[in-house]
Amino acid sequence: MKILLLDVDGVLNDHTRHANGYCGLQPDKLARLDRIVAATGCRIVLASAWRYLILSGSMTLSGFRNLLLTHGAAKETADALLDRLPKDRSADDPHDRGKLARSWLDGNPLVERAVALDDGAWPGGEDLGYEVMGIPVVRPSPRVGLTDAEALRVIEMLNA
Repeated sequence: MKILLLDVDGVLNDHTRHANGYCGLQPDKLARLDRIVAATGCRIVLASAWRYLILSGSMTLSGFRNLLLTHGAAKETADALLDRLPKDRSADDPHDRGKLARSWLDGNPLVERAVALDDGAWPGGEDLGYEVMGIPVVRPSPRVGLTDAEALRVIEMLNA
């Protein structure tokens, strides 16, 4: 099994806010995510802070699949959503997300390959611990989001 550890803000959008103050999903970035899933057959683990919609109980994983669909993701992409990382253990540890991802991967022995797709928006631009934990990461610019070149890089890494 191939796993894509997915961040949302700065990956599936460029941090542009709607009039209500919230960031949404942008169709061009979702189309690139669709290409990644179609080309690799990967499953998605939500690593983003958006996972707190699920962790708080205001949404389910199935509800997040529906959110992907209603914002234009392919059915194959929405169906690839497998899980989400657990709650952060430390707000002060810039490597916490990478540690959570490593723990999730270690608990799932069927994973052959994993790549994190995360803009690393921690102040200072650290990689959030993925590389420290031995997880390859592709980091889009948070003000641009996922580009064609980055999607191709993820595909190459997952299919290596």
